[in-house]
Amino acid sequence: MTAPGGRPLARCVMVLGTSSGAGKSWLATALCRWYSNQGLKVAPFKAQNMSNNARVVPGPGGAMGEIGSAQYFQSLAARAAPEVRMNPLLLKPETDTRSQVVLLGQVHADLGALPWRGRSARVWPQIAAALDALRAQNDVLVIEGAGSPAEINLYASDIVNLRVARHAAARCLLVTDIDRGGAFAHLYGTWALLPEADRRSICGFVLNKFRGDAALLDPAPQMLQALTGVPTVATIPMQWQHGLPEEDGMSDERSQGAGAVHTTVAVVACPRISNLDEFQPLRNLPGVRLLWARSPADLAGLRATDWVILPGSKATAADLAWLRAQGLDQAIATHAAQGGMVLGICGGLQMLGEALIDSAGIDGNAPGLGLLPLVTRFEPAKTVRRTRVRFPALQGAWAALSGLQASGYEIHHGQTVLHPAAMSAARPPEGARTAAAGEGIPVTAARPPEGAHTAAVGAGIPVTAARPPEGAHTVAAGEGIPVTADRPPEGARTAAAGEGISVTAALSPEGAHTAAAGAGIPVSAGGGLARELIPGLAWQNGAGNVLGLYLHGLLEDPAALQALFGRAGAAALPTPDAMFDGLARTIDACFAPGVLQALIAPGPAPAA
Repeated sequence: MTAPGGRPLARCVMVLGTSSGAGKSWLATALCRWYSNQGLKVAPFKAQNMSNNARVVPGPGGAMGEIGSAQYFQSLAARAAPEVRMNPLLLKPETDTRSQVVLLGQVHADLGALPWRGRSARVWPQIAAALDALRAQNDVLVIEGAGSPAEINLYASDIVNLRVARHAAARCLLVTDIDRGGAFAHLYGTWALLPEADRRSICGFVLNKFRGDAALLDPAPQMLQALTGVPTVATIPMQWQHGLPEEDGMSDERSQGAGAVHTTVAVVACPRISNLDEFQPLRNLPGVRLLWARSPADLAGLRATDWVILPGSKATAADLAWLRAQGLDQAIATHAAQGGMVLGICGGLQMLGEALIDSAGIDGNAPGLGLLPLVTRFEPAKTVRRTRVRFPALQGAWAALSGLQASGYEIHHGQTVLHPAAMSAARPPEGARTAAAGEGIPVTAARPPEGAHTAAVGAGIPVTAARPPEGAHTVAAGEGIPVTADRPPEGARTAAAGEGISVTAALSPEGAHTAAAGAGIPVSAGGGLARELIPGLAWQNGAGNVLGLYLHGLLEDPAALQALFGRAGAAALPTPDAMFDGLARTIDACFAPGVLQALIAPGPAPAA
């Protein structure tokens, strides 16, 4: 088949799995680089991804949109510019029964309201169009399935596995995780449940994550081939240091770099954690131990030089409630009070503030942890953009970032500002601040009148600061802005709604979270007035140990890692090309000779 203009349509190689976590994303990424290394024009594709790990890429008309992180990395492996057609449908779970629906990079609330099966019919035309367009522009398309193709309850509404394979006439590999046990049963059961016509598209079985003596596998591969007619074409050893982030969750194994541990980085593992893939580089830094914290015991014994990270969240208010239920709020407050380093990113930044205000029904109202005097209001419009910043002079523990230029991305509904009183008190002469992005752009800092504050996003848009419902802090300055300035007992304030919710805040100088200058201005945890470092993007407390950012990707930046961890930080990070080439070498060594070339050869599919 040919595309308009006579170009042959791309040959499609599809990676299916016996389950989630089998290794589909890893293998698809390796295949992207292997075929690219053959001089072919390659692109990845996954019709539907369910993940809260997302990246910002160009969409139709130049607007920025979201795709799953796995397809972003696959595009880099393929040496292709990432774009939204590579993952046309992204489902971002918000609860166990509801997901935000992102179609071609943009949020579609109407699709989110549809039942699962009803949604499939609506989105398939866009998925098929994206697939066809990529086939017309490339030599090879590496397609990743989702979960298992043998979900027999979903056959009629499938838009990501068999329907895609048929539409693309794909030659398929079926991969299983042999480390879990039962691999041959998984492969046979999956194959047996497929319709007869779809079985013929399976060109090979792949055993992934194997540990031990491969000779012990015999005669199982031969017996399986006798039953199915499908050969086992590769046995891939367990890859501990492959460099790719975990697609379906976090891994607690081998999360420590070489050498004696000098720094522990504890990432709070909330139920709706998002963009956890940005912490992957920390797993390989010499002397750094990456810890997923789920209880106060995980934070016990941390030193001031150790970090606590509050990561992104797809459900900030719900994750805050979970964090309090575990007692992690007190543990984080204790670490901050002792001068320990605390970093909040996106949803984690919002948690560090005084309150979450949600009149639009996006996320929910909640009192924050009170470690920064910030207020976040959720807006229907979603900020999705790539961002490049230069940090101004930082204080205390984060001073190593001073002057650093870094690139990353933003994905958030919340708009966060300093409490208006703090904004007014921190205002420089003549009522303007200088944007800390190194651009010298004046940003108005005048305090807004009567119950409104100015969104510190460089636009001066008034944002109503309505009082949140029960359970939030008391209202300061008569403006309906939730904030508390009373001294907390033993380093923590109590929510004033009578519910006894612990709202943590380290003591300021003179032992109190006091009003600055006698005007009801909240000071930051650890003392001193909080600073807005970069308008609408970064804030730091007065003591310098608590930092909040909307910028994702800082810890993937080699310059940032070198600044924070010394030369070992940058040296430990392999370049993306080195990482992808390593994946390609692995599959080149593990696949039977000629298999990978045969998958894209002209003519009918290789005989199983």
